[in-house]
Amino acid sequence: MTLPLDPRDDQAHIPQQATPAQRTDEPAPAPSRPTARRWLWIAAAVLVVLAIAGGTAYALMPSDEDNAVEQCQTAVSAKLKSPATAKYADDVTVASEDGNFGSYYEVTGEVDAENGFGALVRGDYRCKVNLEKDGSWLVTESSFDQR
Repeated sequence: MTLPLDPRDDQAHIPQQATPAQRTDEPAPAPSRPTARRWLWIAAAVLVVLAIAGGTAYALMPSDEDNAVEQCQTAVSAKLKSPATAKYADDVTVASEDGNFGSYYEVTGEVDAENGFGALVRGDYRCKVNLEKDGSWLVTESSFDQR
C-alpha cells in the first residue's frame, strides 16, 4: 500500500537528481587502516582488561588458611548431633607453622548448633589441620566442647 502524495507538493513526484557540481567520477575513498597509535591504544586497553580479570580471579581463590578453616569445620560438623543446623561464627582464629612435611594449622572458633533435644547450644571447636607437601589436607585432631 502506498500513501497518496499531497497534490499541493510540486516536488513530491519529481525524483531528485544530482546536479553536475555534485557528480564525480572519483571512486569513494577506501576506509583508512588503523594507525600505529590506534593499535597502541587497543593493545593498552586489552592489557588493562586482562590485568583486571587476572587480579579478580586470583582474589577469588581461597587461601590455605581458608581451606584449613573449611576442613576443620567439616570435621567438627561430623561430630555434631545436628550438623545441618550448625552456624559457625565469623571470628575464627588460625595459627600456622611451616614444617618439613608441609604446613600445620590450628583452627579455633565458636559454633551454634542444635543438640539431641533440639535446643540451640553454643560451643567451642578446635582442630589441627595439616597441608601435606602433595597438596592434600589431613585433619589430625578435632574437638567440640559445649558450653
